[in-house]
Amino acid sequence: MPIISDEGELLSPFSSVPTNSAPPQPTAGEESNEDISADSQI
Repeated sequence: MPIISDEGELLSPFSSVPTNSAPPQPTAGEESNEDISADSQI
């Protein structure tokens, strides 16, 4: 998972999903809600 390292280790824990493609935490917060829901189902 070298991509996550490039973006930022902080995103790895809850940003395992393609969310890393989006900007840093600012947008991640809103996207996290949807991502977590999808992650939960998986």
